[in-house]
Amino acid sequence: MDPVGPPEGTPPIPDDRSLPGDYQPPLPGFVLREELDRPRGPLRHERSLPLPMRVKTGAFHEDRLVVETAQEILEIPWEKVRLVALGAMLERRETDTDAYNIEKMMGGVSRMLRGGVDKSKVVSKHESYFLDLYVQGLHEPLRFDAALVNYRAFLGRVSYVSFQNFFRLVHGIATRATAARFTPGTGHFLAWRRDHLHFFHALHEFETDSQARLADLESQQAWSDLDLTRTAWAEEWVED
Repeated sequence: MDPVGPPEGTPPIPDDRSLPGDYQPPLPGFVLREELDRPRGPLRHERSLPLPMRVKTGAFHEDRLVVETAQEILEIPWEKVRLVALGAMLERRETDTDAYNIEKMMGGVSRMLRGGVDKSKVVSKHESYFLDLYVQGLHEPLRFDAALVNYRAFLGRVSYVSFQNFFRLVHGIATRATAARFTPGTGHFLAWRRDHLHFFHALHEFETDSQARLADLESQQAWSDLDLTRTAWAEEWVED
């Protein structure tokens, strides 16, 4: 019978006498500490675009804009605002039909299992709005989220409709940032031209578009070309 041994090419087993007395071989599937300490590449991809600083509250002044973010309070002279970019988002949401929700509330499990209840979805469209300010000297843009801004701090008297307050906020910034450039979406929003307004499907898409327009700043709309005549709380969009 041939002697049994390790397959050909297997490294020789070290002599136990050459190892420390407290040596324990690693268990299968475990990684040695030396492997853990070895330098490795990044574990995640870094964000390709600057992360916006979300504005919580602030105030308008004649010569400057004061904003409070999660990190700090900033005072920004109006002439330092380089680009005003409005992002309109359109999101499709699916919800259960009323009949299906009622059946769940009534506990009709057996009927649902037999397929006796309409499980079709109701598709609705949800709009959300953001305003990003690109400021000279700041790497990250300032972001106003229409659903989260403290409008009373900026506007004083406010409407119970958040969208109306957001329009007044954008208008207030536009009337003061006379040295800035404005994206087409900002101009259409101020003029209430909904049929010209582009709706993005993701924030990343809006941010990428804004960065491209920032790189081509001189081609963007100047303050003198804006339609700032609509100062009231408009009730309807204007269709051309």
